Amino acid sequence: MDTRLLEVFRAVARYGSITTAARQLSFTQSAVSRQIAALEAELGARVFDRLPRGVALTEEGRALLPHAEAVLDRLTAARRDLDALRGLGGGRLRVGAFPTAVAALVPRALATFREAYPDVALSLVEGTTPVLLDRLAAGDADVAVVSFSPPARSTRPGSSCTTSSTSGYSSRSPAGTGWPAGARSASPT
Repeated sequence: MDTRLLEVFRAVARYGSITTAARQLSFTQSAVSRQIAALEAELGARVFDRLPRGVALTEEGRALLPHAEAVLDRLTAARRDLDALRGLGGGRLRVGAFPTAVAALVPRALATFREAYPDVALSLVEGTTPVLLDRLAAGDADVAVVSFSPPARSTRPGSSCTTSSTSGYSSRSPAGTGWPAGARSASPT
């Protein structure tokens, strides 16, 4: 079912008028009428009774309305959540690091990240380089600070490895994990 039909249905039900719904949706009255007719044809039932002044939901329309609203509300929430992830306004970042980095390097980097992106949930796991690389490969971590450059090994599609020349630490992260453009690696001072 085309969600646009549900949006039009909800608007007509809300306003009790095809003309008012059309105006609110920036459609023509005939376009709204055609979409309601298409919805009714798809459902095999009339959803509105046409009255001299407007429309009223039929029993089938009253049964459909809460479902249409639930579907449309869930789609709106999904779009909002996806937009938040794209803009780092939400989501999560799972960081792995070796013990020395956890003690000195990572807390400052995470604090800076949290200040810039307060709605991203952060988690930290400590481990050895081989364990951290395995977590990355399995998708159980988004980024890892490791104690040595790993030997060439098969990585998951979309992953990358970079080495910071200032710190000597390596960071591995899957591509597209949401690191902001221009982000700098933190280094111990």
